[in-house]
Amino acid sequence: MGYNSLIQGNISKAFNLVKDLAENVVLVKKSSTFDFNSGAVKSSTDLNVSTKAIILDSVQSSKEHNTVKQTAMLMVRDIGDIKAFDTMIIGSNSWRLGAVIKSDGFITTVEVFKEN
Repeated sequence: MGYNSLIQGNISKAFNLVKDLAENVVLVKKSSTFDFNSGAVKSSTDLNVSTKAIILDSVQSSKEHNTVKQTAMLMVRDIGDIKAFDTMIIGSNSWRLGAVIKSDGFITTVEVFKEN
């Protein structure tokens, strides 16, 4: 057994051991095609990926715009490249993905934003 599978297994175990600290989330990627002849968007579809995320903190990032910021940790094995996604649905709320804080190939830590 290689170190890569050992690390992946231990990360999965850690996400399961934190129980209710890991929330079920859905990452949404909108994809569309563009018709260069007409200049219009032909079709738009959503690609949804369900996974678990550990929400680390939540702060009021801007009082002028009434924006809340959270930090989320996700398993790279479940989602691939986080930059491929537009939004994250946590519970019934839709959050915009922000800057990637850190990604080491196993865990990605990303900021998510929502207006109240």
